[in-house]
Amino acid sequence: MTKDEIDEALASWKTINKKIGDMTEADVKQAMNREMVGNRRRDMVVRLHQRYTILRAARERQELVDSLADVPAFLVGVV
Repeated sequence: MTKDEIDEALASWKTINKKIGDMTEADVKQAMNREMVGNRRRDMVVRLHQRYTILRAARERQELVDSLADVPAFLVGVV
């Protein structure tokens, strides 16, 4: 998302709730940073952080699962 699109999403609760589901982890992080230096609305920052941690946890979990593919089958119980 562009900065203008993020600013448009941050305009109100209605717009953020409509767009937050389509935002990437990087988009949400950028939106959270913009909110921290812009309007500084506590509840908006909390909501963005909630979504950010969900996306980050999903990415990290996938990275863990993907790393298991690198372990040979005979080492699965050993490592």
